Amino acid sequence: MMRMRTLLFLAAALTAGLFLGSRINAFLSISIKEKDLGDSVSAASKDLPPLPFRMVDLGGVGIEADAQAWGKDYSHNTRRFDSVFLSGEPFVDTAGADRVFSQFREYADRMSALGFNAIEFQAFLELVDFDTLGGGSDVYPAGGVERTSHEARRNFYSRFFEYAHG
Repeated sequence: MMRMRTLLFLAAALTAGLFLGSRINAFLSISIKEKDLGDSVSAASKDLPPLPFRMVDLGGVGIEADAQAWGKDYSHNTRRFDSVFLSGEPFVDTAGADRVFSQFREYADRMSALGFNAIEFQAFLELVDFDTLGGGSDVYPAGGVERTSHEARRNFYSRFFEYAHG
């Protein structure tokens, strides 16, 4: 008799759990329904030009995959070109730059085919021309290693921009 009560209790508890679970799931779920906005809105939207500016970021271009570090680094620094930029002369690894540029061409072509027409680069200081500031050597001294490094990085980006523009 006790065993029968236990089984009935378990059956009732499971049934109640399934019912409540389905109700909670229905309440918390997201559903997408098409909404009729009426003729005035749809007619007005036909007169609008397509979006002129569709932008993407660089995605995974230049980011080295590191399975060991996955999910452990939450910084916003993607270290995108760490394998390309060198601390000493010539400041840009040619083979690494070619590899990353190949990734970029493939990515840019794919994004263009999807209708995107702008790519955001995270490179401000590398692109600023400090030679136009003050006397031309106010930031980097003439003939200094910093100036040479800066020029190498600016040149690195130039072919990306030329390809994206084309």
